[in-house]
Amino acid sequence: TSDHAVDAEGYPDLSEFTRQFVVQLQLATSNIASSDDFGQTWIPSQGGGQPHGLDNQSMGAGPYPEGHRPITATYRNAVYYCSHSIVNAFCSRSDDGGLTFGPSRPIFPVDASCSNHGHVKVGYDGTVMVPMNNSCQGTEGVSISIDAGDNWHYISVPGTVQGRWDSSVAMSNDGKTIWYGYAEEGDDRAMIVKGI
Repeated sequence: TSDHAVDAEGYPDLSEFTRQFVVQLQLATSNIASSDDFGQTWIPSQGGGQPHGLDNQSMGAGPYPEGHRPITATYRNAVYYCSHSIVNAFCSRSDDGGLTFGPSRPIFPVDASCSNHGHVKVGYDGTVMVPMNNSCQGTEGVSISIDAGDNWHYISVPGTVQGRWDSSVAMSNDGKTIWYGYAEEGDDRAMIVKGI
C-alpha cells in the first residue's frame, strides 16, 4: 500500500508519493517495512499492534479526523493496520508513519460473530472504513471510525445478504458519500451501493 497525495479530482499525484509499505502476516505477528525512496531502501517496523488476527491483513493511510491528531504524532497522516481472526477483526494506528503501532481495537460487535473483511480505507475527512463480507448479523456491512480508530461502529448495508467475496468501500472526494462494492452469496455479479 502507499501513503500518497491526491489531486483535486481524487486521483494519485505520482510526483508526490511519500511512503510505500509492504506487510507480511505471520500468524500472531506481522512484518511491516516502509520506504520513502520507491523501494531503494526499507525501514523495518515493529509490526501491527496487538492483538491482531491471523488472516487478511491490510494497511491504509490518510488524514486524521479533525480534532483527533495526537500532539505526539510525528507523521502527517495516520497509518492503520487491520487483520481478522475467527470471530472478530482488529485495527491499530501508527502516529509515526508506520514505525510503531498502538494497541489494536476490535472493530465488529462482539456478539455478532463477524470475521472476514475487505481492506481498510481512509476517507478524505479521516473517516476509517473496513468493509465486512462474511455474514455479520446476516448482511453486508462496514465498520466505521470517526475518531482515528479509537472507537468503531458497525453499519449494515440495507437490502443485502451474506457476502461471497471480499467487499470494498470508498468515500467520494466531497467527503459526503460512501460507495460499497460487493458480490452476494450465490451471485457473482459485482454490485455497488451508494450512500450507506
